[in-house]
Amino acid sequence: MSFQDIPVYKPKPYQKASELSGAKPARHPFVIVGSGPIGLALALALARKDHQVTIVTAFDFIPAGSKGICYSKESLDIFDRLGIGHRVVEKGVIWNVGKVFWGENPDPVYQFDMLPVKDQKNPGFVNIQQYYVEDYLVDALERLDNVDIRWGHAVSGMELRDEGATLRMATRDGEYD
Repeated sequence: MSFQDIPVYKPKPYQKASELSGAKPARHPFVIVGSGPIGLALALALARKDHQVTIVTAFDFIPAGSKGICYSKESLDIFDRLGIGHRVVEKGVIWNVGKVFWGENPDPVYQFDMLPVKDQKNPGFVNIQQYYVEDYLVDALERLDNVDIRWGHAVSGMELRDEGATLRMATRDGEYD
């Protein structure tokens, strides 16, 4: 797979799957497909509850292109529970009050307070590029023994059965189940 047009924030190590060397396909209780913030947060939450988690992602890097740029208090509360909230708040730009302007008028036509309950731990919003959030989540995941992140392993097919699913994986070294 070629991702040459996607800017790279941080390269990550590809490792050949043992299944490509003849090992019997393993059963993975939780497989997260992709390395975006939602899947990484879910993986971290599961792993912190002592579940074995496997993350597969076609990328062998954290992309520098950013989709998410603003995280609300609710997301920051989740990041706190996952142990990365302080890093997000420290790195990002904090804001609680939003103002809407129209034309040349220096006065706002609308103003809103995103932190109606004062003295809460987290601000109403933090502006921060998504790749920083992904990096913080990956950093926390890489410290856990019950997490296997497979960089450069893309899902190329899936077979559903009553007892689970079999994923077909594509890598630079070939395909495996």
